[in-house]
Amino acid sequence: MAALTITAARAEVLRAAANEQLHSQRQFSNKRSNEKTTHRIGGPSGRNVTRISNDLYNAHLIRPGRKLGPSIYSPQVWELTDAGRQALADHDATERS
Repeated sequence: MAALTITAARAEVLRAAANEQLHSQRQFSNKRSNEKTTHRIGGPSGRNVTRISNDLYNAHLIRPGRKLGPSIYSPQVWELTDAGRQALADHDATERS
């Protein structure tokens, strides 16, 4: 696992993943056939946390979960890995003390 400091913003995204509130959605643009994926807390109109989610994914703290529909453009829920659960628990324990 890559070393990653769990900040308040990263902990918020980890909590969202734990509560099935972190969604990613693939988007298609007709301009130059560009596709991109965004990560949001709370659905399509929620807060954009793509950069934080990418950091957490690269550190193996979150992973893609189930799709919410049959299309490749359907939103997807992200979930915590075992390492992500441990990192969130450690962060919460540090915050309480």
